[in-house]
Amino acid sequence: MLLQRVNLGSNISGQCVNLGTFGIKKIGDTAFRSCAKLSTLTIPEGVTAIGEECFAYCERLTNLELPDTLKTMGDKAFNSCSRLKRVKFSENLTAVSNGAFEGCSNLQSVNLPGKVTRVGDMAFASCERLGMVSLPQNLKSIGQGAFWSCSILQNIRIPDSVTQIDDAAFINCHEKLTMIGSKGSAAEKYASANKLRFRSM
Repeated sequence: MLLQRVNLGSNISGQCVNLGTFGIKKIGDTAFRSCAKLSTLTIPEGVTAIGEECFAYCERLTNLELPDTLKTMGDKAFNSCSRLKRVKFSENLTAVSNGAFEGCSNLQSVNLPGKVTRVGDMAFASCERLGMVSLPQNLKSIGQGAFWSCSILQNIRIPDSVTQIDDAAFINCHEKLTMIGSKGSAAEKYASANKLRFRSM
């Protein structure tokens, strides 16, 4: 594919289209899957949902800014965007879907907004350069394999609001991974069960 630049407010597939005119609210499943040359992406305010595998395998995408109108994203929405380094999340996003950023091997940091209550299964799995993760105070659950094989992740603070951490959520991370949380918390229980370091806040 030759698609190199998409501005979803004014340009799509080489044609000048103002999507705001059409009141687009959702970008459908697999809409731009495997656009291997896509490097720049602007999603306009007004979009509330992104479909499954919508931008998966866009291997040249490096930066991503999600509009604050976005509330949901489908499974594997940005899976295997291997050059993606930075994501600005929507302040109204309520969950990070299953496999949403799995295989984004150059993603360096994640700062999730306050309305996110769940990090899905394999959401950030195999993000091999992910060294900083900030989780919101309203987070309730972390899915199976959510941070599996984040091999340089050494510290993560788990809010007291988290009541469920599923199997293998932090397996194959850095050998010195330390989970930080309150005594008696889900974080302490998970760390103990999986022989990980734990430090109380």
